[in-house]
Amino acid sequence: MTLDDALIELEPTTTESIKLNEEEGGTFFFLIPVISENIGEQFSIPQGTQLDNTTLGADFILATAFTDFSEGKNTETTEELLARAKDEITVRDLVTTKSINAVLRDTFSFVENLAVIGLGDIEMIRDKFGGFGLGVGGKVDIFVRTSRDPVVNTLQKTVASNSTITLDLVGSEVPFYRIESISLLSTPDQELTDYSVDFFLANNPANELLDDPTNGRFSIYERATITFNSTAYNGKEVLIKINQPPQISTLQAFVQSDSERVVAADLLVRGIIPCFTKVEFNYVKKPLSTTIDLTEIKNAIKSYINNISPGETLNLSQIISIAHGFDVLRVDVPSLTVTGEVYTPANTIIEIEADNFLEIPFGREIGLSQKNTVYFITLDDIIITEVII
Repeated sequence: MTLDDALIELEPTTTESIKLNEEEGGTFFFLIPVISENIGEQFSIPQGTQLDNTTLGADFILATAFTDFSEGKNTETTEELLARAKDEITVRDLVTTKSINAVLRDTFSFVENLAVIGLGDIEMIRDKFGGFGLGVGGKVDIFVRTSRDPVVNTLQKTVASNSTITLDLVGSEVPFYRIESISLLSTPDQELTDYSVDFFLANNPANELLDDPTNGRFSIYERATITFNSTAYNGKEVLIKINQPPQISTLQAFVQSDSERVVAADLLVRGIIPCFTKVEFNYVKKPLSTTIDLTEIKNAIKSYINNISPGETLNLSQIISIAHGFDVLRVDVPSLTVTGEVYTPANTIIEIEADNFLEIPFGREIGLSQKNTVYFITLDDIIITEVII
């Protein structure tokens, strides 16, 4: 009898056991339903995760998650509920800003935020008539945040004889935000830096993108060429880590489907423009505090930043307030720096630094504003140092 044959679902109160080995000294396996004590996506764990069993006695061998814990949604405040209700009370189609918001959020649970850009919006740059810069309508860009935290995907590719690599596989290679690193498969710890990245559009895209890669950046029509400045890597396998907006192809297929599409409109789904953020500060702990869990502080800061909606401000005072909730006597304010790198649709990087708050810049010519840009941060980009006094 295999392990899969033996597993059954037990009620929480049952004392029944399943004997997997009939020999003397055999082991027993219990499948016990559990519920997390805390609420939030960060408390979900994947199948196979080993759990703490130090308090269960010497005879208890191992405890693991039998399956993926179901996703625990973060609690919703009254203010968030009221804000969401404004978009929920509407018709269900892909015609207006409100209805597009409601349909995509209702249909796809992974949609975190979105910005609908259409006729008359200053961020709309692909709706132009001739050389006059006049909008004719019918074109809609839907910038969507499909993941709260940055998503990194690792690709294995072969460098061509002309020292290039083409990224064109929709869903796994394109679209992407930035290249985290490139290294040879044989020496993965040694990062390569002598390369450039150029973007172009897929052949005959269904959307009118005017042959300008800026118009199709972060969409399924994006393609990219990595060109190395040396021929030494030709024919060699490399590992490419890219940061991506997931599920863009799923959303594009949905808005173009026969049952949902608007026959008089050109809807283009794009990953929301990212501002990759870094936070660094020094702190002094309270006199009676023995230890401070820096991971908890970092997680709280990461949760705050990655939950900021488009158009909202990243406030330095909020970061200080979060730190003070963890036995921190004071934050060394002069040491607090918050910076960001905005990866624009024009394949440029705009570096910004906070004074009292971090502000997304406005770039009309590339369709960039606070409306279609969000902050992303990782734990590695939060640096906290204790100061001894």
